[in-house]
Order: sequence, then C-alpha cells, then structure tokens
Amino acid sequence: MVGGRKIIGAEQTEDGSSMKPILTVEMQAGRPVVLWKKQGMDGVEIWVDRSDGKGFVFLATDTQPDYIDTAPLPAARSALWKYKAIYLQAGERVGQWSDVVSIALAGWFFSQLNFPPNPCKSSPLNQSKK
Repeated sequence: MVGGRKIIGAEQTEDGSSMKPILTVEMQAGRPVVLWKKQGMDGVEIWVDRSDGKGFVFLATDTQPDYIDTAPLPAARSALWKYKAIYLQAGERVGQWSDVVSIALAGWFFSQLNFPPNPCKSSPLNQSKK
C-alpha cells in the first residue's frame, strides 16, 4: 500500500515469441518417445532427422505430451535420430525452435534379442580344426 492506496502492477502477458519447447527423448517399450510440456500452448510441431540424408522432415503435430515415434526402427544398421519442435498456438507456430535432441539406435533391435555381436563367429560350427 502506498498512501492508503493499493498498488496493482500492470498485467504481464506472454506474447509467445520467447517460448521454446524443452525436449528430451528416450526409449520406452521399444519406441523412441519425445517428451515435452505444453507450457500453456496448444501443442507442438515435431520434426525428425533419421540420418537418411533427407535432413529434418515434418513428423507430427502433437497436442498431448508425449509423442511416441512409431516409425519402423532400423533393423540392420545404426542410426542417430534427431528431433526438434516448435510450439503451436491457434494453429500457428509460436516462439523459437527447441534445441535438437537425439537418440542412438545403433544395434538397438538386435541388442534386445540378446544375440552375441556376431552369432556366427561364436558358433562351434564355425571353429576350424587345425
């Protein structure tokens, strides 16, 4: 109170120009999951780079955290999948792009099957007699 009057500050509004999604990515139940928070926005536009030479391409518009990437996993080769996102409000992009997050899928599929690195090398049938 100042001089018997209650001082109320000016209402502060967020214009969204400084908003930036904070992403993390992890494997859950054998799928990459992009974790994010709404922060009062309608959703996010997610882009992915699957290390296939195409660079970042549109993946999805997501309105409910978190996003499960259902694309087929690389079965026979290593890959580093990268993700980035930008907030959406009323169907329009708002703020700044997130930092890029990535997840290594190197041999992930085969490691889940508990195979040795090269099953043929360890087979007794492949041992030469001298």
